[in-house]
Amino acid sequence: MQATGWTTFILQALDGLTAIRTRGFVHGDVKPSNVFVSERGVAMVIDLGIVKPMIPFASRPRSREGIMMGTTRYLAPEQLVGGRLNSRTIVYSVGLVLLDLLVGKRVANIAWHDGTQVELPHDLLSRLKSAVRNALTRDPNQKFRNA
Repeated sequence: MQATGWTTFILQALDGLTAIRTRGFVHGDVKPSNVFVSERGVAMVIDLGIVKPMIPFASRPRSREGIMMGTTRYLAPEQLVGGRLNSRTIVYSVGLVLLDLLVGKRVANIAWHDGTQVELPHDLLSRLKSAVRNALTRDPNQKFRNA
């Protein structure tokens, strides 16, 4: 599938994540298997098992027992060190899902590598490259604020 097809699915998933956020929640496990594409070609965010309220005391990515919640491979760098689950951490997860789709395979989560740059296909539109790089920046304050 061409990049435009994948980006359409991602934009639809972002719409779903925005709908969840406008209701005061954040999805805590954004990954490829939680983006379902219907027979009509519409992408939907599924598996709301780790949806958390956006209120500060409930937005920690850990359970009471101290177990990390979510799929580690798709967590933002700040989540991996115990940071709060929020709209920017979700942007990171979506950016990594999009990168997987664009390159056609699972790519290394750069959160695990200090200073690693995101390798993007050379034939991508510059705006799309810029969006992916922004979503995957290590500094949470430099990311898009929300979906």
